[in-house]
Amino acid sequence: MELPMITPIEENIVCTRKEELLKLMQNTLSNQTFSGLFLKIFAKDKAEKYYATLLMDRRKLLALELLLLSSQKRIIGDETLNILKKILNYPLVVDIYGLDEIELKTSITDNIEIYNT
Repeated sequence: MELPMITPIEENIVCTRKEELLKLMQNTLSNQTFSGLFLKIFAKDKAEKYYATLLMDRRKLLALELLLLSSQKRIIGDETLNILKKILNYPLVVDIYGLDEIELKTSITDNIEIYNT
């Protein structure tokens, strides 16, 4: 997934529970200058290493791409949600980016293939 040239709000944040990730997202969106978020999430289990990128506005998930690093597969579409639900139960390393309205719209158009799935 493509991201505008912006600096992350926070990098390499370790979330051991999904509630920590939710709080991180809520805190970022509490800044009224942001219309959306871009997240990079890394997780692993015994079988695979996962690298997820998410694009969301204040209300919903707009695009999700998942890379399975060990098996070198790229996944988009419905299957990504099932895998995301699974990895949210693992410790996560997260980079979070706040997007203003223009950056959000640019990100949607830059990732239209993923947005449409």
